[in-house]
Amino acid sequence: MSQMIRELWYGKISPCESFLGDDSSLKLLEDDYMRAVDKLFATLSDEQKKLFENCERLELMLESECQARAFEYGFNMCKELFCNTKFIEG
Repeated sequence: MSQMIRELWYGKISPCESFLGDDSSLKLLEDDYMRAVDKLFATLSDEQKKLFENCERLELMLESECQARAFEYGFNMCKELFCNTKFIEG
């Protein structure tokens, strides 16, 4: 069951750009972040750029794993709640 939940997470959830929707405050925050990264990146040496890119890649991997685990945990909590509710009602 755990593997199926992770596959659901990785197969059905789109990257950030696709679920920002019409929330302009999130879009503005994303734009501000990208401008700041671009400014910082322009000031770095080639070695620092490689290090920065590696840090960003690792951060995304960590973030993705944390989100997948939170999704799995929430899904399992809902499953338990549903089963307990059906058991009490039945």
